[in-house]
Amino acid sequence: MQDGERKPRQAQIFYHALENIDDILRQITLLDRASSEEEMNQTMPALLKAVGCYTLSERVYIFDWATPARDSFHNTFEWCAEGVVPQIDNLQQVPISLMPYWFARMQKGEPIVIDNLEDVRDMMPEEYQLLKPQDVHSLIAFPIFANHQLYGFVGVDNPGFGMSSISIRLLSTFGGHLGSLRENMQLMEQLTQKSQHLQQSLAALEKEHNLLQALCVDYTTVYACDLRTDTVEIIKLRPGTNGFRAEQTAPAEVLCSYTKRLHDFYERFVCKESAPDFLERFAAANLMRHLEREERLVYRFQTIPNEEGHTHFEALM
Repeated sequence: MQDGERKPRQAQIFYHALENIDDILRQITLLDRASSEEEMNQTMPALLKAVGCYTLSERVYIFDWATPARDSFHNTFEWCAEGVVPQIDNLQQVPISLMPYWFARMQKGEPIVIDNLEDVRDMMPEEYQLLKPQDVHSLIAFPIFANHQLYGFVGVDNPGFGMSSISIRLLSTFGGHLGSLRENMQLMEQLTQKSQHLQQSLAALEKEHNLLQALCVDYTTVYACDLRTDTVEIIKLRPGTNGFRAEQTAPAEVLCSYTKRLHDFYERFVCKESAPDFLERFAAANLMRHLEREERLVYRFQTIPNEEGHTHFEALM
């Protein structure tokens, strides 16, 4: 090719690159505006196509971790030029043992550039065996990297012209940006889940508070019992009741033993003939089993007269 022909060709490549860089940046802007992982995923095909057009490549793809253990990758997104055979279905479980050279480089945040696959046959034999059946001759792969963690990588197969150092840095920056976006999205989802959990907890506390308020109106004595830790806390204790008398002689504790209070009340105040199974029904283990099956337990029993002369009571658990 003579100089007169070469210059128009170079100009054509230059304007092609500018046009497609603009498209890549536009797709990245849409990616930045995504409010969920689903929206990010919807943007990905157009972004990969823009990268493919910029590099004049046959295939552009993304690999993510396939398992929480991070011992294998799977191909999650793929764009193919017209006439190129897709490989995504063949690359769903790729152990890192099949790409040790790549993995070591990408763990450091470094890209992989292969101008000729045959030239790296001895340097990266495992990767060579993986790429050769896919009809890969040249390749660029760059990590999806954020906060010193590898999230996956982006690959470009058989680019149509030699990539300059500026182009490689551009694609590597894209990988880092994608990693940051994914990390931020995960953090946002975690915050959303925690917020929902907090709202549920607050709703449960409000419901519990309303229930206690209702019980305090209808019942003379109200306790908050934690059967798993065998503790009980006084919520309401009306003077003149047997429960009030029991607490007058009990140690001054905010949290006391549920089992000890139960046995003490039974021995001192409950008429044994009216409630022969009192201790069995209210034993912590039996009560927990009952409340797993039923919403509540209602139990009626008789006591010795309290200061107000009352002898018949109902316990609600």
